[in-house]
Amino acid sequence: MLVAALLSALAFPLQSQAEDAGPPGATVQGLLEWADAHNPELAAMQYEVDAATARGESAGALDDPMLRMELQDIDKNNPNLLPSKVGATKYTVLQSFPLWGKRELRRALARTGTEEARGRKLAAVAELHAQIKAAYARRFFTLHAYRLTAQVLELMRDLENIAQTRYANGLAPQQDVIRAQTEQTAMRIELVALEAEQVQTQARLNALLSRPALAPLAEPQALRPLPPSAKLGADDLAQRARNANPQLLTQMAQIQGASNNERLIIKNRYPDLTVGVSPVQRGERLDSWELMLEINLPLQRAARRNQ
Repeated sequence: MLVAALLSALAFPLQSQAEDAGPPGATVQGLLEWADAHNPELAAMQYEVDAATARGESAGALDDPMLRMELQDIDKNNPNLLPSKVGATKYTVLQSFPLWGKRELRRALARTGTEEARGRKLAAVAELHAQIKAAYARRFFTLHAYRLTAQVLELMRDLENIAQTRYANGLAPQQDVIRAQTEQTAMRIELVALEAEQVQTQARLNALLSRPALAPLAEPQALRPLPPSAKLGADDLAQRARNANPQLLTQMAQIQGASNNERLIIKNRYPDLTVGVSPVQRGERLDSWELMLEINLPLQRAARRNQ
């Protein structure tokens, strides 16, 4: 019981802070930050960026060395596999070394993969932010349009009362009363439509925020100010698009990655070097050392042309 009471006491301040924070929706910046922190698609893309970065860090690493042990001159009449009981035991350590700049090309290929993953995430963030901004602006508009229409409806009710009074006193025709009532009916219909649109925009915003459709949202406070107009020429706009557009950055990374992959495959037509060092044990001591150099023979030309 004491442990439960302590846990409840610790959880109460956290719950109070969460309640004080309130639901998102007051500002568009708050909605953008919420989406960045809670959107599962963006989280998955960030994991892809992290994975591509990790692959880039290990792309140029050497392969693991190989250890080989050979037992020579085993006595067939009294076989024994202990290294000191055979004629000779050779221990070989092998390490392969890619030549002709292959390791650097692998690093460059991995870096383009990282840039491609980062560009896809930036494009997804830009699209999500644009949708949130549009939905927030629409919700702000419908809310204030609803309030303004409700105020005008109150004025039309006052005008209807005035028209009825004047009509009762013979100072105004009956058409003025009918016209005021017709305007009120149209405004009530508009209020119903605006209220339905508020529910739709709320559901739309909650969907973009990965929240339940009917989850509460704070009342929108103000629209974001418009950015200053950019006075740029056609060349400046093209350069700005090349430098900042995430879709173009992704495609440029794909092109660069394809080019690096082609260069790497061409380099694979040349052999790699494997170096081996072998101490030879005879009895209880190391008797001699051997050095081995090995190259692969890249004879599968058709496979590389297909690649």
